[in-house]
Amino acid sequence: MLENFKKAQKAMGIEISNEPNFIEVPDDLVRKCGRDGGKAFVDEIKRSIDTKTKIAVVLIRYTDQYSKVKKELDSKGIPSQFLLVPTVKKAITVYSNLLKQMNAKLRQDLYRLNYEKEFSDAMVVGVD
Repeated sequence: MLENFKKAQKAMGIEISNEPNFIEVPDDLVRKCGRDGGKAFVDEIKRSIDTKTKIAVVLIRYTDQYSKVKKELDSKGIPSQFLLVPTVKKAITVYSNLLKQMNAKLRQDLYRLNYEKEFSDAMVVGVD
């Protein structure tokens, strides 16, 4: 997964300044998630994040894990990007889109244009 993010960042000209910290929630806690409403999963994440965390990329197997983890991260003011396990196996374009979404959540530029003085009074309109 990290290798795909690195390929996408290079192609987009984005630089991830620090190596990410990986937190792996043990399988027994992931399985327990269904029985305890996700509490064990959230507790593990609570123990693992700190005040330096800028964004959390959370890989989940089941959509029911999303809401409790999202609520916990939001309560700490940490932006998050969730990925389902099948998404990790997809093409590099998926990672490019994820990087754009993460950049936006961090209030960074998605695109930056360098233009000459004669265009300083121009309006740039993008169409998708």
